[in-house]
Amino acid sequence: HRMMGTSSLVAGRLPTAMHHLEQAWSLFVPERDIESALVYGQDLGTGAASYLGVGSALGGFPDRACIWGHKAVARGHDVKHVNTLAYAVNAT
Repeated sequence: HRMMGTSSLVAGRLPTAMHHLEQAWSLFVPERDIESALVYGQDLGTGAASYLGVGSALGGFPDRACIWGHKAVARGHDVKHVNTLAYAVNAT
């Protein structure tokens, strides 16, 4: 869902993107997915939250965008993975 959401977002299909990104976030389990940063180069939850922030901003919801951005950065700090944190900060 994260990849479909990301792809849909950059293709300009905002409703589809938000649907998939929300699904990605709801399926994300921090304790189970902690090693995703090492496998994929970034934490999957941070990626989903980052793009949910971007999508919320593009959709005209700046308050939601800020909430998602803060979640992404907080998660980036939690996993202690510099690429993940940089990814989160870049998207906020």
